[in-house]
This record gives sequence, C-alpha cells and structure tokens, in this order.
Amino acid sequence: MKILYIRLFFNHAKKRIRAGFAKRRYLPFVFLNLLLILACEYSKGNNSSDLTLWYKQPAEKWIETLPIGNGTLGAVIFGGILQEKLGLNISTFWSGEPSDKNVKPGAAANLEEIRKAFFEGELGMAEKLCEMHLIGNKENYGTHLPFGNLIFDFNLNNQPTSNYTRKLELKNALATVQFSQGGTVFKREMFASNPDNVIAVKLSTTQNKLHLKIHFDGQGLPLKTKKISNTIFGIEGNAFENIHSNGEIGVHAFAGITVANCDGNWKITDAGIEVEQANEIVLLIASNTNYDHQNPVKTSLDQLERAGKKTFLELKNRHIADYQNLFQRVKLELGNDETNNLPTDERIKILENPSGDPQLYALFYNYARYLLIAGSREASPLPLNLQGIWNDNFACNMPWTCDFHLDINTQQNYWLAESGNLSECHEPLFKLIKGLVEPGKKTAKNLYGEEGWVAHVFTNAWGFTAPGWGLGWGLHTTGGIWIVSHLWNHYEYTLNKDFLRERAYPVLKEAAIFFDGYLTQHPEKTWLVSGPSISPENKYFDKNGNIFSETMGASCDAVLIRDLFESCIKAGEILCVDEDFRKNLIEKKSKLQPLSIGKHGQ
Repeated sequence: MKILYIRLFFNHAKKRIRAGFAKRRYLPFVFLNLLLILACEYSKGNNSSDLTLWYKQPAEKWIETLPIGNGTLGAVIFGGILQEKLGLNISTFWSGEPSDKNVKPGAAANLEEIRKAFFEGELGMAEKLCEMHLIGNKENYGTHLPFGNLIFDFNLNNQPTSNYTRKLELKNALATVQFSQGGTVFKREMFASNPDNVIAVKLSTTQNKLHLKIHFDGQGLPLKTKKISNTIFGIEGNAFENIHSNGEIGVHAFAGITVANCDGNWKITDAGIEVEQANEIVLLIASNTNYDHQNPVKTSLDQLERAGKKTFLELKNRHIADYQNLFQRVKLELGNDETNNLPTDERIKILENPSGDPQLYALFYNYARYLLIAGSREASPLPLNLQGIWNDNFACNMPWTCDFHLDINTQQNYWLAESGNLSECHEPLFKLIKGLVEPGKKTAKNLYGEEGWVAHVFTNAWGFTAPGWGLGWGLHTTGGIWIVSHLWNHYEYTLNKDFLRERAYPVLKEAAIFFDGYLTQHPEKTWLVSGPSISPENKYFDKNGNIFSETMGASCDAVLIRDLFESCIKAGEILCVDEDFRKNLIEKKSKLQPLSIGKHGQ
C-alpha cells in the first residue's frame, strides 16, 4: 500500500510540474508526504536526535520561511536582519458566502439523455450536455486569504553580522532568529500558543540597542490600522477580493498587537509601534474573524488581556506543555550521519545520494507531524486548506483558489493523523465533512434527483457541494466519499463505537444512499457504473484520437464507491443496524464494474 502511495505522489507531482504551478503550491506538500511515508517504513518508535530545521541565512522566498501556528492563527517567519517580516494568517479569513444557486436548474431532468449519449459513443454531444446542465455555478465561491504582513524595521548599523541562525525546534514548536553584530547578540523568539490563543514574539539584545518600527502591509486587501489604546495596535478589515467573489462579501477580521513588556521607550500610533533603547520587548498578537458569529474585536482583546497577565516564560511553558502532549507521542530514529551538522537546506541538496542522511527522513516525518499540529487542532473551526493555514497570496489569486480540494489534496493533509497518533488533529476535518451533508443533500436532489448527499471536486468554508464550473475537472462525483473515508479510518484506529454510531455511520449511510440510487446499469455489460463523472485530472482518447474527460464508469469511481459500500456494510454489522440496507449494498457491490487492464497496460 505504501508503494502505491509513493507512486501516486510521484505521478501527482509530475502532473503539477507539467502544468506549471507545482513549484510553489503543491510540490512541498507532496515532498513532505512522500518523506513521511518512507519514514514510516522504518518507524519503530525509537528516539530521534535531530528535531530542528535550521538555516544560516534569512528566507528570501515565502516557501523558505518558518511556519508557526496554533491551529487557527498562524504566521511565517522570514528572519531578515534589517527587516523581519511575519506573514499573518487566520484559518477563517475567507471571502465568499453560502449559496443555493450553485446547481443549474433542471439538471436532473437531463441526466438520462446525457448518459445515453455517452453509452452510444456520442462523446462530443455528451460533454456539451454536461457543460449545459451539470457543471456548477461559481457564484461567490470565495477563497482563503492571507492577513497581511507585520513588518519590523530595525535601525541597525552597517557593521557585518556573524553567527546567524534561523531555526524551528520541532520538539518545542519554537522559532528563533539569532545573530551577532559589533559584539552585540540579537535574538528573536516566536511561537503560536494554542492554550492562550496568541502569537508571542520576544525581541532581545545583550546591549541597549533595540531601535525599531513595527508597521503593517495589507497586501492589497482592505485592511486598516489604528491605535486601539496606549498599549494595543489594531488591524481591522474584510476578506474582500474580486477573483473568486464579487469583492463585496467575506468575513470581518481584527488583529490586536499589544506590548506586553518593554524596558525601553515605546509608543503606539495609528501607523504602528515605535521602540527605542530597549534590551527586551515582548509582543502578543491575537486575531479573529466573525466566521463563527463571534465579535472579532472583543474576542481578540479579551485574549490579549488574559495572555498579558502571564510572563513570556509562563506563556512559553504553557505552549510547550500543550504542544508536547501531542508531539511526544511518536518518536522515530533512522540512524545518524555527519550531515546532521549541516543546515537543513544543504542537507536537502545532497538528498539525491540515496545512501546518505537517513535522519533527514525522520526530520521531515516529524516536520509533517509538526505542521499537522500547528495547523489543525481539536477546536479549530476549519481544517487545513491547500496550504495548511499559511497563505502566500498566490493560490488565492489563481483560477483554482485556496480552498479544500477533495480530489486528494485535503486527504493528503490528514493521512498522517491516525498513523501519527494525532487523532485529535483530525477533528476539524470531521466538522467540515459533517457540514457538507445538508447542502450535499440539496445538491443530490436538485442535480441528480437522488436521496442522500454528494460533494464533488472541492469545497469551501461555506459548504459548497456542487460540481466545479469547468469541464475536465468539475464533475468529480466521488470527491465527497473520498474524504468521508477518513471517518472510517478514524474508527479503525480508535475502535470508538460511539464515534462510529453517532458521527461516522450516519454520514457514510447517507453517502451510500446516494450512490445506491446514482449507479446505473451498463447497457452492454452486466455491471453497474457511475457517471457522468471524471477521473481527476485525467483525459482519454476516443477511437478517432479526440480527447475527452467526462465519461461513464470511471475506474476512480468504482474504487471509491466499492470502498464506501464496504465501510458502510462493516459499520452496520458492528452496530447491528440496517440489515436490509446492508444486504442491498452487498448485492450492489457485487455488481460494480470490475477493475481491468487497458490496452496500454494501465
């Protein structure tokens, strides 16, 4: 199975690279997942001696930054010498809104005509009918957006620096930047606290030489800054953009930055924070949106007030204890090599030598676990999107959006949850899945005329379940049941019958009800097939060499529907419920199209 996953990752990565956009958006996550799978082959729960990513220079690109997060609030750290930049993120900072207009009216009435065209080989006509009747409407779909950059401009002299290090300690979830200049050591410590709901930043120096100005860059979004009080600098605005929505709809957000401690001179203005002659300054950042109907200003200010009553050390100790409760559950060691002493980027460059640096696999396995903890906690309102919770303002400006892709990407993010002993981190995904059921029932009824629920190629923060708005990718009918497999996976690891009875089985059953009705008899074969649908990002040739995507009986569908039926049957047996329904699924499963080998050996 792991070999299958590895091949899948390579194939997926190659397709993305050929499409011209893997370098920034997908390749890092494919690489991380591939490494963690390889590491799992050798994992026996031993101790790991290398748990730090570190570098000898600041990040030049967003993808080189160090990410921190508490499951909802995140930041990426560049580590510049004269200028530090924290790219801020809130998982719920979404444009768009829910809509009941994503399905085209009258679609269900045209379904049989479309299927007939496919079965009779009229593929061009069939695809035109799919485009006319089945492809979804985008409406105000929206996207996840970044929350701008907090910029620290340091008034340092032009003396050369030495002993620069930028590191992320995976064991403690602490990011640090340190260097020397003219006999003075400058240090920055940063972490995102889950128990206290803040990002904490401590800037310190061995001499009285901290002179800086802190200001905000909204990256073109409608975000404004203002002085909230003598100790709090505020950022407020809306998640408005006009690529994936109308530029007028999205959540409202607020971020407060408070000076929790400073031994120098400082002041808050509408433009930012100014500090002079300080040995140490501690900043706390809290940020929220009204996505879950709370008041983001009040919530953020309350969080700052509570966190501000604790010292930086108290906040750090609470953060570490909370984080290690999850991270320390699994340990991995793959041996040591002299390359352990090299910076992480240099170790990656020599990765082509298969006999060298086995511990790098263990490091990235732990990095993957770190990212899951940092981006998805039990109380997080939303799961990891295409880029976790960290947004570089790139994917959200592209046609595909920064959302929850159900054609493998969201699944990738959570493959490690159970095998990595991080079941709690799965919880935000389960909440998202539950939120798809009711809108998915409307889509099933209005689009296909069926009971049960269905979701397609992707979803958003607003419960989108319709097909995407383009041929070749939008009609991935089994995206919803692919993501639902995580519910069954959680049960298999935990054997929690209450979870199976109350949360997993009802969702599995309603999905099975849909496909029980959606399957249709192949006119020439003895088996049942799904469709019209696609196999994600795949095309095929007809006998005349014409290229098509939509089809009846995609093998991808057959695999996922069989998996759904098997999970639902097993769950019903364990819970001793729905015997007649189980018998029906067993019969339908026996009639599903078999997997076969194509003429090219595929």
